[in-house]
Amino acid sequence: MSSRAILTVGIAAVVLLSSSVVVATIAGPAAGEPNPQTQMNAQEQPTDPLSSGTIEVTASAERTASPDAATIRLAVIARAESADAAREGVAENASRMRAALREAGVDDDAVRTTYYDLGEEYERTENGSRVAGYRAAQGFAVEVVADDLGNRTGAILDAAVGNGATRVDGVQFTLSEETRRDLRQEALGAAMANADRDASTLADAANRTIAGVYSVSTMDADVRPVRADVQFEAATEGTSFEPGPVTVSATVSVTYRLD
Repeated sequence: MSSRAILTVGIAAVVLLSSSVVVATIAGPAAGEPNPQTQMNAQEQPTDPLSSGTIEVTASAERTASPDAATIRLAVIARAESADAAREGVAENASRMRAALREAGVDDDAVRTTYYDLGEEYERTENGSRVAGYRAAQGFAVEVVADDLGNRTGAILDAAVGNGATRVDGVQFTLSEETRRDLRQEALGAAMANADRDASTLADAANRTIAGVYSVSTMDADVRPVRADVQFEAATEGTSFEPGPVTVSATVSVTYRLD
């Protein structure tokens, strides 16, 4: 393939040093105000730790890293006068493409079929339309994990397109499971620190103090991969990419006990 692909990412991700979302609720009697609970006798005193007042805070944080994994989505397409011929054409080209990927060092389990389609193609005539032939298409996703990710992804793309693949549906840069897990832990720690800081600020404003954490919850981390916007230009070096950073965000909801 005599083309070079250059990816330009126009928006850089920013690591948040403060919470991006804060939702706070203070419940319970304020300092210096009479507490209705003191009117109860010893047998009627509540044992609920929330009865002295709570504050609820939701906070988020983000971390970014260079991508260390990519997914190439491409397709093998064949057209013929009969359905069998179209199907056989796709099978031959797909087999040739997979052999080329194998020779390029891509494991078989890193290549998976994403869709398969076989149908009629029509053309317009003076009397309406008629079947002009048949089209078969098989889509593939190729997973790439490499240190030199941009060049490695480009080389694999060249091997596929030069050996049977007829369409590139997109390239997406993301993070491996290990890197994603590590960044999520960092983002969770930062989100919890943001929640602690916000809770202390709000408690001080209400003339209260934080007595401890009553409950904590979180949700799945949000990972924002980078999708390649590819522009091909004449070159002899082959295809390469320059991927931008990938962002992982985490959110925690914390309920604090107040004194």
